[in-house]
Amino acid sequence: MMREALLEVRDLRVQFPTPDGVVKAVDGLSFSVHRGETFGIAGPNGAGKTTLFDAISGHARASGGRVVFDGEEIQQHSSHVICHLGVARTFQVPAVFPEHTVLGNILVRAYFGRRPRLVPSTRFDGDSVEQAVRAATWVGLDEKLGATAGPLSLFDKKRLMMASALASDPRLLMLDEPSLGLAPNLVDEIFDIIQRINRETKTGVLLVEQNANVALDIVDHAYLIENGRVVMSGTAD
Repeated sequence: MMREALLEVRDLRVQFPTPDGVVKAVDGLSFSVHRGETFGIAGPNGAGKTTLFDAISGHARASGGRVVFDGEEIQQHSSHVICHLGVARTFQVPAVFPEHTVLGNILVRAYFGRRPRLVPSTRFDGDSVEQAVRAATWVGLDEKLGATAGPLSLFDKKRLMMASALASDPRLLMLDEPSLGLAPNLVDEIFDIIQRINRETKTGVLLVEQNANVALDIVDHAYLIENGRVVMSGTAD
């Protein structure tokens, strides 16, 4: 029995003007992420991975193609509308409110990223504080809720970004280079967290990762891209 696609990207193109013409950062990419699946996009620096994420999440305008989430075309939507529909993402470089606590940072996303009340929540119940605490627990930050975010280690800031994304109650969690800058033992830990989130919450995960060997250990399917194009695809095996 074939699983239903949660995200469908069809012939997506993103280009940027330069003094010498245009750069095709994403050049006709197509793939599908099914409900509850972990899907990997791997490739070297400059391959178009982050631009792909930006186009899906509304942070960059596609120049062609379609992005369909849960049956609705979203490529023309703004980023906050896409978040309300159930798509949450992290960025390569964690951005935090440095003078606020871990709990305060997550609360911002739990409150402002929450879908309108007309759309019932399927995972977090109760108010924003409960959502934030549960999200922190998923990533192992529940004992640091009162800590100030600025002095946190890179590892903890990455976990904070994941918790903040989870607090918006997404159906698709997009993670941009979660292992970047981490020591090998912490890379293993961050990927263990991703697997646990996917397994226990059934949230779909779209993972961009330069370290293909590590990513292939946890994803169901993967695409390798170079220069904005797919050069290899298939199951992780």
